[in-house]
This record gives sequence, C-alpha cells and structure tokens, in this order.
Amino acid sequence: MIKLFQLSILILFIGCKDNADKTILKDPETLDKAFKLYSKTAEDTFYISVNLPDSFYLKSNAKYPVVYVLDGNNNFEILKTISKKYSEFEILPKMIIVGVGYKDNRTLMNQRLNDLCYPKCMLPLFDSIELGDGAEGFYNFMVNDLSPLIDKTYQVDTTNRILFGHS
Repeated sequence: MIKLFQLSILILFIGCKDNADKTILKDPETLDKAFKLYSKTAEDTFYISVNLPDSFYLKSNAKYPVVYVLDGNNNFEILKTISKKYSEFEILPKMIIVGVGYKDNRTLMNQRLNDLCYPKCMLPLFDSIELGDGAEGFYNFMVNDLSPLIDKTYQVDTTNRILFGHS
C-alpha cells in the first residue's frame, strides 16, 4: 500500500513538472495594464487596456504582434482569454492585446456611434438615432496617438498589427 502511495506521488510530481520550453511568468497580475488616454484629434478620453503575453518579461528581445480591440469594454476580456488558450496550443502566436474602450457601457454605445461613423447622418427607420462624424478623429487617434505609444512602450512587431472589431 505504501509503495502504491509513493508511486502515485511520483506520478503526480512528474505530471506537474514544468516543460522546459514553456516560459510562464509567475505573477500574471503584472501582465495587465490599464490607463486613460486623451486624444486632441478625437476630442475624447479613451480607456485603454493592455494584456501582455506570459513570456513578455522573460524574453527581452522578443517582438510580439499587436491586436487592437475595438469596443474594449466588452471584447477585451473575451479576446484575452481566447488568445491565451489558443497560444497555449500554438494555434495563435503569443500577442499583445490592446483594448480601446470608453468610460462605461452607457458611454460606449453613444460614443462608438460617433467614432465609427462618417459622415453625420440619421439612421434610417430610427429617426431619433443620430450617427456622428468622428471617424476621422478616431482614426487619427488610433494611428497617431495610440499605436506609436504602444510601439514605444512595449516590444512590438510593427509589421504585424491587427484591428479587431465590428460595425
């Protein structure tokens, strides 16, 4: 009986042994960053969330693709979870995920109608919903403010960027 117990413990330790090829940071809280960023061109403050790959601090010379996630309030956590699992199975590369969000979900719907539409117009069949004309300002924010900041702050593969969103 004792030998069976010892064998079980040995199998447990072998099964839990880290694979030498995996580099996982032990403190995952440091992998998430969040900050506010005001844009003069969009005349608005955006709430930015950044998730770094688990190997970010261990591989100082590595460059990572970046995924910019629109509607960050809703889509950031979902994409973060999916990409982490997919990168564990090597379906996706390890990547930096940047969520572009708003103050809260109430602001989200109003502001995204401004940021993602051009020119200003009324929605057909919904006369009370006015679409904004802030697409040019939002585009300039993404290209001239946010992207250069992310490039300067993190180890980014500047040839491998993705814009993720809908509408």
